[in-house]
Amino acid sequence: MKFIENIKKEEYTKFYNQQHGHFMQSYAWGESNQKGRGQIPHYVGIKEDDKLLCAALLLERRGPFGLSYFYCPRGYLIDFDNKELLEIFTNHLRDFLKKHHGIYLRVDPEIEYQEIDDNGNKVEGGKNNYQLYDRMLSLGYRHTGFTKDFDNNQPRYTFKIDVTKDIEELRKQIHKSIQKKIKKTYEYDMIFRESDDVSMFYQLLLKTSEKDNFEAYTYQYYKNAYETLKEDGLYKLFELVINPKMLYQKISEKLENLRKEIIEEDQKPTKLRQLEESKKRLEKEKNLLKEYKEQEELVICSQMCALTKDTMWTLYIGNDEIGKEFYAVNRMYFEIIRYAKETNHKYLDLFGTTGDVEHTHKNLAGIHNFKKNFGGRYVEFIGEFDLVNKKILYKILPIFLKVYRKLKKQKNR
Repeated sequence: MKFIENIKKEEYTKFYNQQHGHFMQSYAWGESNQKGRGQIPHYVGIKEDDKLLCAALLLERRGPFGLSYFYCPRGYLIDFDNKELLEIFTNHLRDFLKKHHGIYLRVDPEIEYQEIDDNGNKVEGGKNNYQLYDRMLSLGYRHTGFTKDFDNNQPRYTFKIDVTKDIEELRKQIHKSIQKKIKKTYEYDMIFRESDDVSMFYQLLLKTSEKDNFEAYTYQYYKNAYETLKEDGLYKLFELVINPKMLYQKISEKLENLRKEIIEEDQKPTKLRQLEESKKRLEKEKNLLKEYKEQEELVICSQMCALTKDTMWTLYIGNDEIGKEFYAVNRMYFEIIRYAKETNHKYLDLFGTTGDVEHTHKNLAGIHNFKKNFGGRYVEFIGEFDLVNKKILYKILPIFLKVYRKLKKQKNR
């Protein structure tokens, strides 16, 4: 067996496809992170008789004073049940770290830790990967902990929807309140389509980040990621579009008819209240559209997704005030579910939620409940493992980086 440090793109991609790897282990993800974040990709693996037995994308992050540490996102591309191969690969990775003066290598396999119920509790008698967890520790890896929120590089919890089911079954498993909102969106004649407009996506994402109080990456990051991964068929951008001109006229006519109905005699109090509520909503919708009433097209929601042969992931999404009022995000997720099914994927991964369903922060609870309402299975991943090369630096690095980043931020200001 021979350890290879620089697997070429064609060979790596062929093996990656055979292994049905996570999109973050693709060759293109390494290229994207090099362009967008300045991380150095290394495509390593083990060969026997000129055949790859395992591989991994390692992202090198260079810190101050020449220090480096490595991250293998959702890796390795290996049969984790092959104890001998995993041990051999781990030993070669130790040598790799020494050669490149790496402090440590972090890996977070896309492997479930244990089967859990909707409340995050272990299912007694359910499937688990406790043996793999113990095996990783026996090989010298350090587990970073069973975190609950978004403390790791990637979320340790998610919702996965089995999109091999019939579309009507997929629709029915969505919570009734979300179904109702999705149904409402059809009144706005929304069009769901693919797009290449990263600029529009970013504008909407910034509006969402301001509203929901999270920090978006730079425009260049999303542009690089989209263009690089799209080339290999790993990224798609979708958007929802309305016709403000036509919709403004449609709402105006509805409003006029409603006003006439309200002033009619012999209206029952309950009916009158319903009419007044409908009038209020239509007036709000009309007011939101007023600025765009001469436009025939307006993008109100945009979402970037990753996809491989088997799985799609909903990544970043943005919408504006009109999109929020018209329940565009609900419609977008439903359209993505339908798209994943129609393109013969097996799963749609909603890419991240909290594991602390009872005591979580209000914003995280909102994200969790929203994703849960689409009927996917609640999944707990095994977490992060560190292969440590420089023990002292490994202990002090988190503190050092915190100070370094604070000083850098002050300098940039």
